[in-house]
Formats: sequence, structure tokens, C-alpha cells
Amino acid sequence: MRLTLALFFFLALSPASQGGNKTIDSFYDAKKILTKDVYKKNGPLSLKTIYCHFPFQGKKIMHVQGLKSAAKKLGKRATRLEWEHIVPASLFGHHFKEWKEGHPSCRRKKKSFKGRKCASKASDEFKKMEADMYNLYPSIGEVNKKRSNFPMTEFSSDQKKRHKKKFLNCNITIEDNQIEPTDSIKGIIARTYLYMDSTYHHLKLLSQKEKDLFKKWHLAFPVTEEECTRGKIIETIQKNSHKLLKESCLATFKKW
Repeated sequence: MRLTLALFFFLALSPASQGGNKTIDSFYDAKKILTKDVYKKNGPLSLKTIYCHFPFQGKKIMHVQGLKSAAKKLGKRATRLEWEHIVPASLFGHHFKEWKEGHPSCRRKKKSFKGRKCASKASDEFKKMEADMYNLYPSIGEVNKKRSNFPMTEFSSDQKKRHKKKFLNCNITIEDNQIEPTDSIKGIIARTYLYMDSTYHHLKLLSQKEKDLFKKWHLAFPVTEEECTRGKIIETIQKNSHKLLKESCLATFKKW
């Protein structure tokens, strides 16, 4: 089975047949579709956040022990659901001229602007990437904030022992502007990064070291039925395939 998955893995990463999001034109629309059409209408998908597995409903994180007191200390984002880009928007955004330099249409009150807002306004390709639902997962707002745009890594045992700051006992490690998620989601994280890198391969989002890490996680932490169900729903709506995920699901569960 491991060899079969590895073969599917390398076939699925061939960029020639990969195509990105074809139907969703804005991050705002993507969030609405995810909430109403991907999660709410589909019983097999658990309504839980990606990093901490907290339950949510609509735009709110549901009550869990310690959440109210944390909200008083940390603010509204502690109880707010947000849709996080697993591959940060800044990682692919800085490849766009509109992000780096601006665009003639990016003006407000006679002042020009650039960055993410300009790319979202003036670049059709960036809009599609920003709205790609394969790269969007529900997250606690405060965790999304703490994760920022930090890259994924593997820490040593000593580094993990020294890591004492936890948000509501969420099992993630954030140190030195890097993050290591819990083992239960490393496969999801890896397949998402590899999908974005392969699908939008002209941007060269990942270094070889990062690719090697995510290949390792992909093989070590196989797909789950829920991950496959989510991918199939998104494929139907977004009209493009997450080839690595799809082939892995077919190899593991003999269905898609």
C-alpha cells in the first residue's frame, strides 16, 4: 500500500494536468460557499476547527471549557470562526505585481495602495488563488492570528518541551516564527501545500526542503474518509481536481 500511495503521489504532482480554482472569484464568496454548501449541508463533515478541533456553528466557536475567560483576555477573535489560508496568502501574494507595486485601479481618496487589497482588486489570478477552497479551513480567529504567515516545520523534542504557551490547550507549537501542527492534521497540511505548489507551479511556492517535509508528512499521515469527502464536494463546486488527494483517496478507499 505504501508503494502504491507513493506512485500515486508522484503521478499526481505532475503540473501539466493541474488546474486551479475555476469558478470562485473572491475570498468573500469562498467563505460563504464553505459555510453554507461545503460544511453546513454535508453531515459527514464535522464542524470543527483545523488546529484545535473546536466545534463551531456559523461564524461562532461554540462554548468549550475556558473559552469565555480566554475571550475576555484575548478579545473577540478567541470566539470567532475565521477561514484560514493553510498556504498563507502572503506566500503566493508577493509574487504578484499588484501586491508589490500596486495598480492604477488601486486608489482610494486620491491615494494609491498596494498589498493584498490591491491584488484582490486588480489581479484575476490572485483572486482565484485567494478563493481556492482546497486551501481554506475553519480556524479559531486567535489561532489564525498567532499562526500568522509562519512556515511549517518539525521541532526537536527539546524545543517542544520548552514550548509552554498554549492557546486553550491546543496542541500546536509556535516558536521562532515557525509552527508545527499536531500529528492528526499534518497529512492535511502537507497535501494542501503540495496541491497549491503543484497547481500554481509557475510561482514556485515551496523550496526543496519544504517539499521533502510535506512528502514525508503526506506518506506518514494518510488521508481520512472525511478529508476525501470534503475534497469531492469542493471539486464539484470549484470544477478543478486536487489530484494528489483524489488519487490517494482512490488508492486507500477505492472510491471518490
